[in-house]
Amino acid sequence: MVFFHVPDLDRPACADPLHLGLVDAAFTRPGGPAADLMREQLCSTCPAASACLQEAMERGEWGVWGGTSPHARTRHGGAVPKIRTSQVA
Repeated sequence: MVFFHVPDLDRPACADPLHLGLVDAAFTRPGGPAADLMREQLCSTCPAASACLQEAMERGEWGVWGGTSPHARTRHGGAVPKIRTSQVA
């Protein structure tokens, strides 16, 4: 997982080591129950959510970013997510 620098904002909530299990599960299945939980528990109160969403919209990121799924972002004009070989079963 790659984190990005968000100037003048607190560290993204998903970057907390306590949440790595949830974050990994949410990125593996962005439409699954872990992703829903991540959006509710982490993204909804994250100080970096807006910047996170903007990054994902521009770069076509996979997984939950800024409280949204890849499908939701492409529906709203975001770049199409790039499938990485690690995501192909």
